[in-house]
Amino acid sequence: MQFYLTAGIVLGIDSNQPEAIGQDLREYLMTSTLHGLRYIGEKKLTWCERFFWLAAFGSSLVCAAFFILNVYAKWRTSPMIVSINPENMPLNQLAFPAITICNVNQAKKSVAERYNQFGDPIDKKLLQSLCSTQTDADIFEDEYGEGADWHHTRSFLINVSNLLKQLNDMNFTFPLPSVDWTPETGYPADAPADGFPWRPKILLHNPTENPNIAKLGEVYGTGIEARVAIEPRILDAQPTLKYIDVNKRLCLFSSEKDLVFYRTYTLRNCEMECEARIMLDICKCVLYYMPKNKTTRVCGKGDAKCYSNMKKYVPDDSQRACEECLPACTEISYFERPSAAPLNKALVGHYTQGITLAQNQTPEYFT
Repeated sequence: MQFYLTAGIVLGIDSNQPEAIGQDLREYLMTSTLHGLRYIGEKKLTWCERFFWLAAFGSSLVCAAFFILNVYAKWRTSPMIVSINPENMPLNQLAFPAITICNVNQAKKSVAERYNQFGDPIDKKLLQSLCSTQTDADIFEDEYGEGADWHHTRSFLINVSNLLKQLNDMNFTFPLPSVDWTPETGYPADAPADGFPWRPKILLHNPTENPNIAKLGEVYGTGIEARVAIEPRILDAQPTLKYIDVNKRLCLFSSEKDLVFYRTYTLRNCEMECEARIMLDICKCVLYYMPKNKTTRVCGKGDAKCYSNMKKYVPDDSQRACEECLPACTEISYFERPSAAPLNKALVGHYTQGITLAQNQTPEYFT
């Protein structure tokens, strides 16, 4: 008898408890600040009206959960926020771009005529390579291609070209002293005022990268005065991004990947090393502008058939062979807005007499 009494005390449930729970729930609905809940607990409304508000509140919960899950999924795949920095960067902290000037005149007329009349067959082939639209693979397909190695080609180019040694009228002489500037850390504290990259080198590019002027750059005709407005674009990353997986942020800091021939990591430098490595494996040489060590052979005209077909081995950006090369998390790129106007011939004649650079030059040199 005592056993059943004890069990009844333990297992007994108040018969008024469901009503109390319902009353508490109704009070919560009536006093809640969430829009629509008070109409669900309002006894004066019909069941259809109360059900409508219940369905509306449930739909809002479903929509909120849907958008939250979408944001969470996007954060899982790309946990970075790209925003515009509201603060201006001082000019003394922004690197001036390297300016590469390339002389599009292939050869001096007098030297070209002399080579055409009295030059050996190899030099004539090299001159044809400069002045014709034929590819090097078609020009050097005979036995003369073996003799047109890089040393011979380099000497030929020096003899026939107008080399830009100094710009006296701009008070610039090359090369200027260099400093250890990087996009991430900027200038060192002890950098000289005339140090790299404060120099003109017309292709604007990152001072830590090699120029690819064969594919890019602006062409300016003779007899014009050109002005170029430089517009930098800066991509800056917070150091806390280092703790995010590389596969999610899809960019690299300089300390995360070391290059063999470059001190500063950029996407262009990484791709240049990759292209040089592929060309060295296939052609057993590299082009003259590619990174190399002292023992690497520079491709001559005899290797034209090999390096002319490199596009088969190095696809475009959409299908890069260098998949390990990712953009740098901190990058600086430059865009130019050129404008030009024709020079006054009278001013050109006066200009040729007023600068040291114009000695022994005729007015036709400037027009």
